Amino acid sequence: MHAKARALALSPRRPSAHLVFNQSRVFAARVHASKISSAATPATPAAPAAPAGATNGIEVLFLSPLSHSDPASALASPAAGQLWRAMVRAPLARGGGEADGGSTRLEVRGAGAAMVLEVEEVLAPWIEVGEPDGVEAAVRLSLAPPAAPAAPAAPAAPVAPAAAAAPTPPAATAAAAPEEMHGLVEPEGLPLSRLLELLGQTPLPPYLQRAALPSDVGDYQTVYAAAAQTGSVAAPTAGLHFTPDVLAALVARGVASSFVSLHVGAGTFKPVTSPTLGGHEMHAEPFSITVDAL
Repeated sequence: MHAKARALALSPRRPSAHLVFNQSRVFAARVHASKISSAATPATPAAPAAPAGATNGIEVLFLSPLSHSDPASALASPAAGQLWRAMVRAPLARGGGEADGGSTRLEVRGAGAAMVLEVEEVLAPWIEVGEPDGVEAAVRLSLAPPAAPAAPAAPAAPVAPAAAAAPTPPAATAAAAPEEMHGLVEPEGLPLSRLLELLGQTPLPPYLQRAALPSDVGDYQTVYAAAAQTGSVAAPTAGLHFTPDVLAALVARGVASSFVSLHVGAGTFKPVTSPTLGGHEMHAEPFSITVDAL
């Protein structure tokens, strides 16, 4: 049955029918990082920027902010200094530090942007069926200087012309400002959501078994997701069945609707590994609803 026909067939027909939609929007929560020197050792040279869509390195999945009560507010704020709960797919020690006493630091580089994630504490192991194990950690965000543009290639040796010709004056070029050269304007003021758009990928669920594509930025969203309510690391999957045509048909049928924002977390994919229900740690998911919707 076509999705529209199925949705209409399942929709209630009573005059009091009311559907509630989750308008939380998915953000680019997955990044791939490289491990850099600890605070107790000399800094290593900056690694070159990774190509767009690269999936090598240590996978880090942003889960929820620890420095803000609301994911949407955290993502709309400058990244530097924020503290986040994140999944790090690497075997980190429980304390989060290195053997030499320094802290574990991860660097994420992309097109014109770079960020450092410092692991302040390892909170719990992260076990996921079919995926390498990792940890759940508290990571502190800071900005790193973008990689400098590649040096221009050395000019080829001049070739003597067959006949002398009047030299052509070089075209005047304006010097690019540093932020133009790196594709960033005032990176220290960039909201975290924009920084993750430059560095991260859409966090597709593991059962899709493929890397994210640029088209997933729009495809892995509900049609009613609100930019001001960005904060999910997984789409409210049932909502993906609704199209503008289905929504219009429901309105024509007299079905009322309202919206809430429940930011879906990665815990929705975390299996129950404890032999008892009480031994399974449930992840909390923040939500908001207006008085009118109530």
